[in-house]
Amino acid sequence: MRARHLKAIRRLTARVNQYCFDLTYNGRGRRFPSILVNALPKSGSTYITRTLRRAMRLGPIDLGAYGVHSITLNLAALERFSRGNLVSHQHLPAEPHIVAGLAMRAPKMVLNLRDPRAALVSWTHFINEFKTEHSLLQARLSVEQPVDPAYFDWPFADQLAWQVDNYLPRTVGWIADWLDVADDPRSGLDILVTEYAELVEDASKLVRRILDFYAIEADPAWLQLRKPKPGRWKFRVGATRDWREDYSPAVLDRATAAIPERWRDRFRWG
Repeated sequence: MRARHLKAIRRLTARVNQYCFDLTYNGRGRRFPSILVNALPKSGSTYITRTLRRAMRLGPIDLGAYGVHSITLNLAALERFSRGNLVSHQHLPAEPHIVAGLAMRAPKMVLNLRDPRAALVSWTHFINEFKTEHSLLQARLSVEQPVDPAYFDWPFADQLAWQVDNYLPRTVGWIADWLDVADDPRSGLDILVTEYAELVEDASKLVRRILDFYAIEADPAWLQLRKPKPGRWKFRVGATRDWREDYSPAVLDRATAAIPERWRDRFRWG
């Protein structure tokens, strides 16, 4: 096949894909601003973003891309996002180049948080589920740092203790960096900080709060929220248990000591 024919086929394929995408996610015939939910992993953000997409009939988009040394933003996706009618669910770090890029094309953002100790319990289960449902390779890559070869054979309590000492500090740093950006009027970003407890207490109210933040007028009939079923939308079967039960007293004390007291007061992370 000649190169010019290949290019023509690629262009046609892209146009057909975009046409089908626009038919599927028609924004209820309106043009809405795109919504970015940047979230701490295991904070209920999959449920939030899928609810927003379902309610507004908006399509998904991934803004992340990998650079030479760290994650960066996908320029084409960011430009497309800036034109509206999309919802993006991300776990972007508050790197200066990412903050600057968002400030230029996506200056409003939802930052969804959760008590890091609770999120860590779900995260540890999630990594194990990756191994069971996908592969050991995917699970090891998801941990994002070297682990003992026997890690996946350890009792859950030992895995959680390892995560407290190795993964939790990175989680705390991620939150700290984004809260600094949110509190800095020079950042160029208008950030709505939300918290997992809001989802648990009143999911509809949280969704309406996000839509108000983006100045989106939604028909109440659109916001018929569905409760997630265990095993769907990354909703874990054991998510309704008290996460403290998974910690030994000593490990829980270590985890609590890693979280600034001002955060525990601000977000009621008792």
